[in-house]
Amino acid sequence: FNQQREATPLQNANIRKALAMAFDKQAYADVVLQNGSIPANGLVPEKLALDPSTGEDYRKQNGDLLTYNAEEAKTYFEQGLAELGVESITLELLSDDTENAKRSSEFLQSQLQTNLPGLTVTLRNVPFKVRLEADTAGEYDIELAGWGADYADPINFLELFQTENGNNKSGYSNAEYDALIDEARTNVTDLDARWASLLAAEKILMEDAGIAPLYQRSYAVLQKPYVTDLGEHLVGADYSYKWASNSGAQNVD
Repeated sequence: FNQQREATPLQNANIRKALAMAFDKQAYADVVLQNGSIPANGLVPEKLALDPSTGEDYRKQNGDLLTYNAEEAKTYFEQGLAELGVESITLELLSDDTENAKRSSEFLQSQLQTNLPGLTVTLRNVPFKVRLEADTAGEYDIELAGWGADYADPINFLELFQTENGNNKSGYSNAEYDALIDEARTNVTDLDARWASLLAAEKILMEDAGIAPLYQRSYAVLQKPYVTDLGEHLVGADYSYKWASNSGAQNVD
């Protein structure tokens, strides 16, 4: 959500919450993606990192923070419109121009306009390079974008939305959030306290609806049954081939 444009309704927290809760993530994963991807109700994905003391997954521990709820979304939207003193708003959704991105944009447009009366969503689908340029220049209202972690720690997602982070092009800013990320970045001795900071930071981001989490990506792949020991990774490179082998097949095509 680009909160930096002059007089943008996205500066209103109730409008952002409404948008973040007004689309059916499970239907999106099942109907649009169809590749095993799952709904995301927080920023940090599951199976990324574990509590240093209990071993509990971060996502399970912090729970579902921003879920699909059309009725609540409508209430938030009506409150936001009243606070802005308007009866309707129009927002642009920026995304890539691939077929999957177009289907995603159309799904979100339909869901948002259906569940939030008074909202008009226009679509702008552009090549990836053009989208990045628009992101950098702040020339969008809502942008459909993704992130893959470089290393398996929640901070690699959460630090993206610190006020001064170079990847934060949206204008989202929360002093308490910034302080928690700084604590987690500098605290290398008390791992439990660091973990608590990371949990608390995500809750603030979701309460502010600084972003609207959509899905955790999966890939559908086809692998020959005789190919073994292929390394698969959640972060960094998708695959490692150094241990892969042909376990008995005579012909590989």
